[in-house]
Amino acid sequence: MHKSFLAALLAPVLLSACATAPALERAAAPPVQTQPGAAAANDPRVSAVGEAILARGGNATDAALAMVFALTVVEPQSSGIGGGAFYVRGAPDGAVATIDGRETAPAAAGPDWFLGPDGAPLPRGQAVRSGLSIGVPGTVAMAAEAHRRFGRLAWREVITPAIALARDGFAMNIRLNGSLDDNPQSGARDADARAIYYGPDGKALAPGTLI
Repeated sequence: MHKSFLAALLAPVLLSACATAPALERAAAPPVQTQPGAAAANDPRVSAVGEAILARGGNATDAALAMVFALTVVEPQSSGIGGGAFYVRGAPDGAVATIDGRETAPAAAGPDWFLGPDGAPLPRGQAVRSGLSIGVPGTVAMAAEAHRRFGRLAWREVITPAIALARDGFAMNIRLNGSLDDNPQSGARDADARAIYYGPDGKALAPGTLI
């Protein structure tokens, strides 16, 4: 796999060199304009968001943050601004910058939060499906700090693709559908979420349905 990958990278370079060598003998070849960089995410719709940000002149930080917010919309079961995230940036000179945006326990949290009146630990399901189990989100603060330090585009441009996905809608995919069907005790617990993701029959909306 590694050899194939390297070959794929090197082949265009070698072909380009062979093609331009004769031309260099006649006249200086014009500079080649390229758009460096690539964007990848769990969802192809989100990868497209990152690519669009790069094409608009944004840098890697802008693209990464735009994809974070877009994933919040299309992958609410495992990504989102209600949780935490880490930012890691490698610079051309080898310097690495990190920002810790992991969610944390509320300041008032204590060792007795998940104990019942009898002092015994609460059943896991009861403890998890409780406001007490929610950490203070850190993703937005992390994104804001990363953008302040390293972003190039305006904040509005970074979050606009996610807003468009939410307003215009997106197709339910198989992964989200399966997560909602497997976890109705969480996904359908809130009336607003139930109205968005579930049908009148209580089942998660079918893949392909516009959300």
